[in-house]
Amino acid sequence: MRFRVAMTIIHGAQKTPRVRKAAAEREAEILAAATTVFAREGYRSADVQRVADLAGVGKGTVYRYFPTKEALFRAALKRCLDRLRACSEAARAGADDPLAQLRAVLRAYFGFFDDNPEAIELFIQERAELPGDGASLYFVYFEAHHQEWEGMIIGLQENGVLRRLPPRTILELLNDMAYGAVVSSTLSLNRAPLRERADLIIDIFLNGLAVRRSQHSA
Repeated sequence: MRFRVAMTIIHGAQKTPRVRKAAAEREAEILAAATTVFAREGYRSADVQRVADLAGVGKGTVYRYFPTKEALFRAALKRCLDRLRACSEAARAGADDPLAQLRAVLRAYFGFFDDNPEAIELFIQERAELPGDGASLYFVYFEAHHQEWEGMIIGLQENGVLRRLPPRTILELLNDMAYGAVVSSTLSLNRAPLRERADLIIDIFLNGLAVRRSQHSA
């Protein structure tokens, strides 16, 4: 009898091994679930229990990592921006010269939002639901990291590709154009994927829309 009980305990333990995940991995899973729930349901309607269910954890676990719904939302938004930044940096690292870097970065940027449409939903919700007194986290990130990209702009100026405007000004215009294209694409019903329009958008940024006077006169 004791033998059977002992074997039952042993086999039971073998059938249900406990796997402990690292805190960072668990946090990432919660934030991925939160991004999905907030994007689908909106900030006000999103239920933390739904996030917990999708992440496969208890509601208390979510609150252990993020004490409030707002903290969870802001952390999910930050994760989107961290992933976007990593994607852009990887694209730049894989290109040789400044012009190739610019094209690669913008294509990666637009591709990120094609693959992660929920990210822009969170950007829009942040301004609608959590306006606060400061700038959107998207633009806070721009302020924090724009100097990392100034070398690329200076290289384009030295190669005669871009005008000799302050690099910060060029980066602001580039960022505004790219972000505007993403928001417009998200709010429109019949726009082609951003990937399909990336080269045209890049060409417009570099060359504008106006016909050059010499061409017009000819």
